[in-house]
Amino acid sequence: MSWPLSTAPTSPTWVLSPTMTSAPGGETYLELRKIKIYNETIESIERLSTASAGDASLPTYPEYDLFRVHLAGGEVVERGAFFAKFTDELASSVGPDMGVRLDGGRLTADYAKGLITNIPGVYAVGDANTDGATNIPHALFSGKRAAIYLHVQLERETANAQIAAYKQERDVVEEEDVRALWERMNGEPGDLLYAGEYRE
Repeated sequence: MSWPLSTAPTSPTWVLSPTMTSAPGGETYLELRKIKIYNETIESIERLSTASAGDASLPTYPEYDLFRVHLAGGEVVERGAFFAKFTDELASSVGPDMGVRLDGGRLTADYAKGLITNIPGVYAVGDANTDGATNIPHALFSGKRAAIYLHVQLERETANAQIAAYKQERDVVEEEDVRALWERMNGEPGDLLYAGEYRE
């Protein structure tokens, strides 16, 4: 079976070159597997059959997806899988508009601090940040990582505020306790132990 590879409007060499650099012999492999490269835009795709749910007890399971692919040049082919290259750029200008620093067109994030950007309170997760990953599970993980980091930071702020309030309250209580003890032990003017009014 052969699979289409749509690379429009660029040449197949442009799209395949990174793959061939990382996997020497890649072109030969494509040739051996009879994988044909179509240098055309895919106009539409129709699903003709859906693979079964598979057998979870097996390491691999044959799938029989089948698609009818309509190419811009008018050719129609049926294929079971695709190699594809999609644009890789930010879809929104929200980050840059806020002043988030960019690196290679991506939002710069500090991995040691939960993917926070240079703008306090703004986190860059998913494929928008500079970690280079574009798969969905990684995007979900990075969102979870930022949420957990943010949760911990908020709890630290809460704890610090509570500790500061407790210390202040304790100081007031201690001062009141000392004053109460003074008044009880000091007695009245003229008493043997009377030493005058309490002074801080």
